[in-house]
Amino acid sequence: MAGAVFSHRLLDLVVHVPDLPLLGDSFKVGFGLWRQVWIGFPLEIALLVAAAWAYARGVPSASRWGDVWLWIFVALLTAVQAYGAFGPPSLRPGRGAHGHRRLSDAGRPGGGGRPGARNGREPDGHAVTTS
Repeated sequence: MAGAVFSHRLLDLVVHVPDLPLLGDSFKVGFGLWRQVWIGFPLEIALLVAAAWAYARGVPSASRWGDVWLWIFVALLTAVQAYGAFGPPSLRPGRGAHGHRRLSDAGRPGGGGRPGARNGREPDGHAVTTS
């Protein structure tokens, strides 16, 4: 388990912007590969395909359909990743990628994520509208 956590942390170091705390909350690291879509996207797809290939070799399916469904799933994940990387950006302020509420805002009144919005109101007192 410790090996999985450590290897995940190393991969996070490569892809994250400098937001990963190294020592408390004072020193944060990250190389920001996410910012370089034309480098990060092919690497992510290559990692996905390599992991699926290793899985297919290590855990043979009972039928031919098992292999087919595995590669359909890989194609679906690739399509979702491509949409996330190259799809249209969100046009709604206070929303995460593609207009979805950020998880940190779930269940919060006026949880559109707008800076200063509290209890469903903007800092100037007007109601926050979400649609």
